[in-house]
Amino acid sequence: PPLPSDLGAPPNSSMLELYTDVPGLPEAIRASFAGETVKIVRQREGSGYLTTFLPRRAADGSIDAIFAVATVAHERALLEQTLADLQARERRIFDSPMVGLLYWDQDGAITEANDAFLSMMGYTRADVAHGKLDWVEMTPPKFRHLDVSALEQIRSTGSCVPFEKQYIGKNGQPVDVLVGGSIWLSGSGAGVAFVVDISERKRS
Repeated sequence: PPLPSDLGAPPNSSMLELYTDVPGLPEAIRASFAGETVKIVRQREGSGYLTTFLPRRAADGSIDAIFAVATVAHERALLEQTLADLQARERRIFDSPMVGLLYWDQDGAITEANDAFLSMMGYTRADVAHGKLDWVEMTPPKFRHLDVSALEQIRSTGSCVPFEKQYIGKNGQPVDVLVGGSIWLSGSGAGVAFVVDISERKRS
């Protein structure tokens, strides 16, 4: 069921006291009200539970509720398979050729990128592995104030409104892109972003 917040504010301590008997649950609720989709695994009475907490945003962008979706696995092997299936599904989404996707940290490092992004920018997976991709260095100076604004939005709301900018590809040529990002792990300074090549549209 939805867990209502106090007019869109994070849950107060009296609400969280209802869930203190479940390890990790109060932290998951807080993180979900901060805008994250959180998954926790726990054992109870011989069964395994995978619970996913999904934030719901109101029309004004605030989070007014979270939904908890639980998957029950009676055997450990079944629970492990459920986790493996979820990870495989997330991997398929990440590897989709439809849009560039990348994991980043606030210092500029791109820690992982899918083939669509690498192809767009002319880089290889070896470049990622050797730490050669830096989204700050790839951004022309005239666009960096947009990144600063986006990071401020992400820190305060968990995500940013998609915006247009440029990256510099490996060949030194600018690429017009549409970028959007969100927090990946609370408190880690890490995030995930999508990147769409809009160069052809800009030329048209």
